[in-house]
Amino acid sequence: MVEHSQSEESNLNTPPVVPNGNGHVTENNNQWQETSLEATPTNPINPAAASDGGSAAAPRSKFTLHQKITLLGAALTSFSTWSSYAVIAVFFPTVAEAKGMSQTFVGLVFSCHFIACGIGAPIWGKVLPHFGARFVFLAGAFVTGGCIILLGFVVDMPTLATFTGFTFAIRTLEGLGTSACNTAVGAILTYTFMDDVGVATSLMETVVGTSFALAPVIGGLFYNMGGFKVPFFVLGGFVWACVAGNYFVMPKIGKTV
Repeated sequence: MVEHSQSEESNLNTPPVVPNGNGHVTENNNQWQETSLEATPTNPINPAAASDGGSAAAPRSKFTLHQKITLLGAALTSFSTWSSYAVIAVFFPTVAEAKGMSQTFVGLVFSCHFIACGIGAPIWGKVLPHFGARFVFLAGAFVTGGCIILLGFVVDMPTLATFTGFTFAIRTLEGLGTSACNTAVGAILTYTFMDDVGVATSLMETVVGTSFALAPVIGGLFYNMGGFKVPFFVLGGFVWACVAGNYFVMPKIGKTV
């Protein structure tokens, strides 16, 4: 039997070395190769992504409770304020004609609302950094709700001139309030949904379109139930209720007064 010395045994257990092209010696360490394969990083968020080469996308985070409440409050207020434009579409032309107002002026009653919105929007955009989006939002909605309620009393005007004058004045102020409220909504959504601005904005656009579609139906329904004043009192009261609720949930953005 041939006995090996300790130095010979250590040489047998040593892994072979292979020279590379640069004259250096590279050690073929199988143990290091196994360790490197086992150290493949995994995705702590979605471990399944590591098994299929990282092709699985990480799950999206859901909206927080505060985000949901903010979106709901903004959506209800936006719906009610934009409804102020079309809520009179069904019954106002008939009442105005009975008062003696021409069809041209009836059309201008609708147009002046959006003319005021177009004039007011850039102004409110300049005002937002100084007063804060929350204040502009609440103040605009409050003014809109008050104008909606006041519009219900124009039917009691004794003459055509007073009926026409108060109608145009109230509708113009109503448009300014609506534009202030909904200009501030854009800033609030951008601040609250920094990672999902597109989703929040698209939902709000859906709400606006829905308000234009449903407002004439709502106005006609309440007009049949109680006459000229009821649609304005109901809608204006709902806007003020939204203002009261949003006072506690809307985030403060920019300067406040």
